Amino acid sequence: MTYLSIGQVSKKFNVSLRTLRYYDEIGLLQPEKTGSNGKRYYSSENLLTLEKITLLKSASLSLGNIQNILSNAEISTILALHKELLKKELLQIQQSVSHTNSLLNLIKIEGELNWEQLLPLVEQNKNYIGERKQIIQRYFNEEEKQVLSNNLPKLEGDDINSKKWIHLMKRIYLCFENGLPPDTEEARILAADIQLLTDETFNGDQELANKFWEVRKSEELSKSFNLYPIKKEILDYVEEIMNVYTEVNL
Repeated sequence: MTYLSIGQVSKKFNVSLRTLRYYDEIGLLQPEKTGSNGKRYYSSENLLTLEKITLLKSASLSLGNIQNILSNAEISTILALHKELLKKELLQIQQSVSHTNSLLNLIKIEGELNWEQLLPLVEQNKNYIGERKQIIQRYFNEEEKQVLSNNLPKLEGDDINSKKWIHLMKRIYLCFENGLPPDTEEARILAADIQLLTDETFNGDQELANKFWEVRKSEELSKSFNLYPIKKEILDYVEEIMNVYTEVNL
């Protein structure tokens, strides 16, 4: 039988000497024999076991679970538990991505993080889920709720519709900050873009768009819906340019 020294195994499998010694100490992978000088030698069976360990580690299994699997424990049970652990970790990562995206979108809209607005949103999301459902039930029918659920932009969203609204909000903020009068050509172009995106978001249902706008204008209802807070003067400005646009296009 041919044996490989610990150094040869280390190079062949790209595993450090320290790791191989540790596997030996915990009984996970013990060499076939040890020379008089203490040098470890591995058989072909040892190498097969090492390949199994490498494969199971790639599935993010702990060494304890790997040892159980190699000891002929109930593999399906261990893998099922491991799958549940991975699903929880995946959910946490997805939540972290959503929170990070919310921060990035806030910066796109306001140019900086507005902590006074951001922190209440986090608390509302934790505390008002039940209340929000009741209010949605009160204001919108089932068909309308489906449209809102599918199409409304989300602060944490990375979809094309959310991106469109975020860029449009940035334009609205800039026009307001620059004091652009509602009756200018540039303001009418902005209003036309708002109307186009509104039609797209609400599937052309102007009645639903108007109902949602009333919710949006109410500070209390906006909080209950966990909507990103927009200053009253910004909302008033949007309403003014839309009124001018509507009058011109009647």
